[in-house]
Amino acid sequence: MSAARQDPGDGGPCATMADVTETSPLAALGFPPAPDRGLDPYLDAAASCFARHGLRRTRVTDIADAVGVSRVTVYRQVGTTEAAARLLLARELDRLVTSLVPTLMAADDADGIVDVIASAVDFATTHPVMRKVLKDEPDLVGAFVMNEFGTVLDRLLLLAEPVVQRLADIAGGADIDVPVLAEWVARVVLTMVVAPPAVPPKVFLRAVLRPLLATADGRG
Repeated sequence: MSAARQDPGDGGPCATMADVTETSPLAALGFPPAPDRGLDPYLDAAASCFARHGLRRTRVTDIADAVGVSRVTVYRQVGTTEAAARLLLARELDRLVTSLVPTLMAADDADGIVDVIASAVDFATTHPVMRKVLKDEPDLVGAFVMNEFGTVLDRLLLLAEPVVQRLADIAGGADIDVPVLAEWVARVVLTMVVAPPAVPPKVFLRAVLRPLLATADGRG
């Protein structure tokens, strides 16, 4: 079983917050849907194995042992370790977006928007699997970013656009170029995930983004 990839839309309007809250979060943003919840035991086991052994050293048999089923069952449910990693990524993205929607909807100024972005960076950099990969297999991250940079940036843009759109909604009549600012935010976030700053994400983002966002929301 492989995790199908879906390319983002070709220049259509970004999802509104109403879209994100009223439908599946990832589907509203143009991502493949989250895996069926029935796969959670397999994905939980995969996450545990990835965090312990790394992506390269984890085998399907490791996941099978962690779940307490046969290797054939794991192949039938989630496929190879690479497929399991993609399914896990889709699930974690869905959980991230779902958790951020209430905070984003409650944001009423630039600081609130910074908090949302910082929470997303925190989620990525403190995730056990990401921490393991960044620590012991950084070349995998570098290779993935280099080979898939356009796709990764497009995915981040899908996440960033509703956030910046929320800022534009808060700002009212302020002149905000949502696509341009969203791409800038996406590039900053990608850099922070791949090479985390020495200070906490919120501190860094407040120093870097707060003046820009405060000007954009008309309160700077």
